[in-house]
This record gives sequence, structure tokens and C-alpha cells, in this order.
Amino acid sequence: MKRIISLFKGSIRRRLMAWGLALLGAALVINTVAGSIFTQRQIRQSNAELQKEMASLTASHIRHLMMRKIERLQDAGVAMMLYSLGASEQNC
Repeated sequence: MKRIISLFKGSIRRRLMAWGLALLGAALVINTVAGSIFTQRQIRQSNAELQKEMASLTASHIRHLMMRKIERLQDAGVAMMLYSLGASEQNC
């Protein structure tokens, strides 16, 4: 503790060196904190974009699957109407 205080006393050269090192240390700490905050924000934005993209892709797959199922059901209905047993049951 006494050694740190002694850096700020003494010759002008020693005091300027101590102040310069203190300011450099403060700048490094501020830069590290700002970089950390920026990185966290970027990660959150990237996650949101990825989730949005995945939701859109999943909805597209589900829509395509449902359209195929509807087509198959329609084809099955048409096929049932072509046969007499199916036709009589469909027209009730």
C-alpha cells in the first residue's frame, strides 16, 4: 500500500508514469466491459434471428406436410367415389 502511494509522490517523471499507467489500466477495464456488453447483445440478437428463422422453416415444413395429407385425403375420397360401394356411401 505504501509502495503504491509512493508512486504518486516523488519526481514529476514518476508521477506522470503512474498516472499514465493508471489511465491505461482504466481504459483497458472500460474497453473490456464495453466489449463484453456488446458481445452479449450481439449473441442475443443472433439467437432471436435464429429462432425466427427456425420457426419459419418449421411452419413451412408443417404447411407442406398438411398440404400433402389433404391431397392424399382428396385422392382417397375420389377413389372411393369411383367404386360402387364407396359411391353409395359417399352420396348419403
